[in-house]
Amino acid sequence: MPPVQANASSTVALFPGGVVSAWAYREGLTPVGPVSIPKMLVITLIGGFVGVVLLLSTSSATFSFLLPWLLLCASFALAFGRTLGEALRRRWRSSSRLACMAAILAAR
Repeated sequence: MPPVQANASSTVALFPGGVVSAWAYREGLTPVGPVSIPKMLVITLIGGFVGVVLLLSTSSATFSFLLPWLLLCASFALAFGRTLGEALRRRWRSSSRLACMAAILAAR
């Protein structure tokens, strides 16, 4: 199966689980810094839409080339995100606009 279609079908298959998880943990959802939950939802939807457009407009060869790098970036974000976030917060004061832009970039 071509990688673009594999990614799309995987996303569709995982979507119901994500919705159920969000519903199950809805009481634990809190704002992220200065960004409210409704604003974060809109940001996430925008980032997801941008990701869909990029995925559908990217050739399989390009996607296959980029995929390992995207996974590496995601792995670094998971491994060092908290440490990097704390270091950045000590150095710069975050604003709502900056947090929104970071969330859009992180979504895709």
